[in-house]
This record gives sequence, C-alpha cells and structure tokens, in this order.
Amino acid sequence: DDLLPLNDDDKENKNERKAATLDENTENLIMTQLFCILAHRNAAAAQAILEQIKTENQALAARIIQVMTKKEQQNEQKMFDVLHCVQSQQEFDEKLSISVPLIEQFNVKLYKDTM
Repeated sequence: DDLLPLNDDDKENKNERKAATLDENTENLIMTQLFCILAHRNAAAAQAILEQIKTENQALAARIIQVMTKKEQQNEQKMFDVLHCVQSQQEFDEKLSISVPLIEQFNVKLYKDTM
C-alpha cells in the first residue's frame, strides 16, 4: 500500500490545498477582468478574451460562461467579493499574471490601478 496516513504527509497536503486555492483564485480574477470589460460595455473585447481562454482551458471557459449567464447583479456581487479576498498588491499581480497581457491588449484599465 503506497498510501501514507495524512499526519505523515500533512505538509505536502497543505501545500497541495494551497496550490488548488491559488488556482481557483486565479480563475476568479480572470472572471473579474471579464466583468470589468463588460462593465465598460466592450462585449467584443470580452468575447475575444473568452475565446483565448477557451484555447488554453476549456473547463475554465465553461465556468466563466456559466457564471456570466447568471443575473447581472449576482455577477457584480461576485466581482466585488473576489476583489475583496485579495490581500495585497503583490498577491493580486501574481494571480493576474496570466490574464494581464490579454487585458492590456484591449487597453482596459485594470482594477489594480484603483486598489
């Protein structure tokens, strides 16, 4: 049996959970950027970014579509919830590193500018 008891492997498990959380936060922040674009009434830019995400991560693209088809008010609340969970400018920058180039392509003002 290759499985070890949890307490013998606790540090690794904590690191795995932390990595999973960061991945989820990164996905949420990408969705936040899409909401930002939509708030600027630039649906074409949002669609272009969504197409780019589809080529990289189809599951994330499906999740974004699912979230964005909910009521607009719920989307706005989700956006603010995500922004408030970010603890620092550095953390925000790290989590956004994959979406920043896409956003800058469309000259959309990032939320980090106002944080």
